[in-house]
Parts: sequence; C-alpha cells; structure tokens
Amino acid sequence: MVLLYRLDDPDVRVWYAARAEAAGWRCGVPEGRIKGRLHARVGAAPSNLPNRLAPGGQRPGAATG
Repeated sequence: MVLLYRLDDPDVRVWYAARAEAAGWRCGVPEGRIKGRLHARVGAAPSNLPNRLAPGGQRPGAATG
C-alpha cells in the first residue's frame, strides 16, 4: 500500500500493514484509520475487565472444562 510509505515511523507502518492484512481492509479503509490515529487509540481506552474477572482470570459463570 502506497499510503503506508507516508508514515514516518516504521513500527507504525508495520502495525497498520499487519492490521490491514488481518482484518482484510479494502483500499480506502487504511486512510481513515491512519487519519484517525487508530494505532494510538487501540488499547488506550480504560477497561474494567480485570476488576470484573473472578479470581484466577475466569469470567463469572464461565464453564470450567
């Protein structure tokens, strides 16, 4: 993708290339994701998941094989 070469940071370039391949992004999708700085937002949102998990990392009510 030619658009990826506009990114200065090679790590960010690789991140978007891997994400595009894994998600099957079509031609116009990466441009919007790059403009929205998706790489900076993924994983940055607060999460209460660790507080909601039962001891041992099991979800409450999850089957225990």
